[in-house]
Amino acid sequence: MLISRTGKVFPFLPTIMRREKVDVKKGLKIFELWRKMQLITVMADFMYMTSYRADIDNLILQLRAAASLSTEEKVAILARAALKYKRLGSPIAAMHVLFGASQLSIHPAVIAEFYRIIFDYYLHIGKGTVEHVLEALVADLNTMKSPELFQCNAQLLIKLGKYGLAQSTLKEALKITPLHQTITGMLAELFIGLKKPESAEELLDEYLKKKPNDDKIIRVKVTLAFNNNDYDTALVLLKKASKINKKNSEYTLLMAAVYQQNNDPKKALKIIDKLMKDDKSNDKAWREIGVFYSTANVLDLAIYAFEKAIRLNNNEPEYVRDLVMVYRNKGELDKAISLAESKVERHKKSDKVTRILGDLYLRKKEFEKAEMYIRRALEIKQGDPFLVVMLGDALYQQGNIEQAKEEFEKAIEMNKSNPEINVRVGQVYFNLLKLDEAEDHFNAALNMIPNYAPAVKGLKMLESLSSKKLSHQKLYEQFESQMKAIASGELPPSKDGQKIHFNIWDAMVDDPESKG
Repeated sequence: MLISRTGKVFPFLPTIMRREKVDVKKGLKIFELWRKMQLITVMADFMYMTSYRADIDNLILQLRAAASLSTEEKVAILARAALKYKRLGSPIAAMHVLFGASQLSIHPAVIAEFYRIIFDYYLHIGKGTVEHVLEALVADLNTMKSPELFQCNAQLLIKLGKYGLAQSTLKEALKITPLHQTITGMLAELFIGLKKPESAEELLDEYLKKKPNDDKIIRVKVTLAFNNNDYDTALVLLKKASKINKKNSEYTLLMAAVYQQNNDPKKALKIIDKLMKDDKSNDKAWREIGVFYSTANVLDLAIYAFEKAIRLNNNEPEYVRDLVMVYRNKGELDKAISLAESKVERHKKSDKVTRILGDLYLRKKEFEKAEMYIRRALEIKQGDPFLVVMLGDALYQQGNIEQAKEEFEKAIEMNKSNPEINVRVGQVYFNLLKLDEAEDHFNAALNMIPNYAPAVKGLKMLESLSSKKLSHQKLYEQFESQMKAIASGELPPSKDGQKIHFNIWDAMVDDPESKG
């Protein structure tokens, strides 16, 4: 963050602001990209054209005239505004703000963020290719060899799966700026992801010899130890990191996670309770702990924290949904359903619990109950297209084909410009092996946004089926097991009146003849 001459704090992007002596008049390639985008694509952003554009121009003019602020303060304010527009889903507005900041002064962190947004924009809409963005970035790196731009280049290469080039970029950055914390950590994490633990350890140890008290690099080494199931080393490193940076509670939470993974749950819970001593009656704080462990996939500790939050505040449906989803992610569907159904009456004015129950019963293939809860959710939150898609799914699974199609069409009509709805419908058809219908909806999403990643993924799933075939042996095994159950009287009665059911997906196997 930046602090003004008057003591006012200006939070900024998570990188140190450094001014580069670059003549804007000579021009960076990023500005050429921006000028071309203004000519072609800005009209596609309705909110930008009708509202944001004028607001941004006014903000830039006001800051230029503000004699009480330094240039660095003005740039920080604009960077914060760019982050706001990015979160609002208007990348064009965010780039406009960053361009205004760059006219005041060139800062590598601003240019790097500019590149991230323009890259994601082209990647998302598929107009042109992202290669020309990378080429421009490499050209600007020759003009301005900053760690921020090297890091940005590596991040974009990783997004494209070009891990070797990303590795080379980060190594080049370390030659120019040795012992750079962010670059070192990023390269080590890349090595870990590429299953090169020896290279990661060598890099981290070399850094820590010269900077032994860098808690963020120690944190990366914790990941390495944890992945190797070396829990003793992980604990030693976390204790060291927590002594160096006592304000970072993440290290304490991770210590509890290590004890949990090492089959010492009592020690894990003791650490959490000690950490929460001053917040033990704060349901929101317990929920944050639960979210932390849920994200880290330490699910037993997530359950502990969410249960605490619910006991402290039994009137918050979001806490119930959080806990139900943890049980679902553990594969404990019955426990998830039991919990949700015990809370559904209390939270009858919220769609959160009924919605998750609809999802759970879809997963459990109890489609009548799924339909019941989805309809209840729709009574609370009318016009939710995703709930309508879920209802169509439940109806289709029960054989109500025409009614299901009507619901799918209704969902698409509710939000015609949202490709996600078409993708969701496509996924339902895919799971039902209605492949032509699935392809139609994935393509409909691509017609809205070319190269829309979820739709592309759907088409790739369809393509992967070309290497599969239906195994009669697998079908027979399903048939045989059910016939034995019928003969022994162990097969429960079928709600749809059909005695025998087949799961086609479970009967699909690789087709060796499809491979070249």
